[in-house]
Amino acid sequence: MNKIDISSTALEKGIDIAKGFVEKLIYPSAEEMGLLLKEGISKWRFNNQIKTLVKAKSICEKHGVNPKMISPKLLCPLLEYAGLEDNEKLQDKWATLLANMVDSNQNVENHVFPYLLSQVSIQEFETLENTFEIKVARVKGLSKELEEYLTTKDQLLSELNTEIARLELEFNQRRENNINNPKNYQNLWDLQNKISGLKSKKNSHEKTQIKIERAIAEAELIATKCLRDFEISNLVRLGAAKEIVRSYGYVDSKRVSVNKGPSHFESDDYVNLDDLTVTIETDTIEYELTELGELFVKACQEKK
Repeated sequence: MNKIDISSTALEKGIDIAKGFVEKLIYPSAEEMGLLLKEGISKWRFNNQIKTLVKAKSICEKHGVNPKMISPKLLCPLLEYAGLEDNEKLQDKWATLLANMVDSNQNVENHVFPYLLSQVSIQEFETLENTFEIKVARVKGLSKELEEYLTTKDQLLSELNTEIARLELEFNQRRENNINNPKNYQNLWDLQNKISGLKSKKNSHEKTQIKIERAIAEAELIATKCLRDFEISNLVRLGAAKEIVRSYGYVDSKRVSVNKGPSHFESDDYVNLDDLTVTIETDTIEYELTELGELFVKACQEKK
């Protein structure tokens, strides 16, 4: 039976072999980063954690934040994840997330945010952030539009009601005149059309508020052209994005003429319901930014 050589020479040789292999896999080299040895790993992670804390402190000072104490249950995982981050942009996001968590004026205490940030690439995060910024701009414009509408809503509807009432009074007077004095007949169609148009306009204005509010509440679609399929799947897995399948229906019909009778008069064409064909297609897949995705991105952004 062979003995296992655990001499210092054998261990050193094994370490050299392992170091040589790791140096081929990463850059900077294992020699520079010391990732192979426990002390080196700890030092590298510690340096990243120090960077995160220093950046977070700078952000707090920039925005006049007096840091509050937070639970170790929040702080320890955050620093643990941040210590492994090697992307400079994402390192900034870790510092911003920490600064927002210690800001007493913000309610950023969700334990899932550090986990989410540890699970996304810079491409994935920037896609979420760009989508969030687009929604913020869209909601800002719609909110301004809603505010302007509400400012003039009552006056506008009052003017429409007044004009409708005036035209309806004139319509009734013309109709009464036509009954009492047929020889002096007055056209009613023009008034009917004006009244119908104003009522339609009134109905549309009354629904404007609901339409704008619904548009504000709509989720923002994610532009996925910069992401690969597995990255999209990752965002869906994390709950930051949601898959939406768009269904479209098409109605195909035939116009069937009524058979001619003995009088040889032709009737208008009509649609035979038995010949209707309804086709449903579900070939369009889109992705929406979820509420969790929005909160996550916001938690990783500096206050404005």
